[in-house]
Amino acid sequence: MAELHPEREPYAEHAVDVGDGHVLHVEESGNPDGKPVVVLHGGPGGGTRYLLGLQALSDVRRVVFYDPRGTGLSPRVPPE
Repeated sequence: MAELHPEREPYAEHAVDVGDGHVLHVEESGNPDGKPVVVLHGGPGGGTRYLLGLQALSDVRRVVFYDPRGTGLSPRVPPE
């Protein structure tokens, strides 16, 4: 059975330095010319990978996912 909205690979990935040694992992997928939608997740520690079901938006929107500091693909910075 075909998926209604199959997972799409991001067309861009970024490492955003937010200071104090923290770097956020950011991915963009969907329609590069669409209006951007920034996806925030609601739980600690999980990152945004489980939100890939939001690809339904990606036909018309530029979907921007990011993993908060120390979660998902954003590296954890050890305390000094």
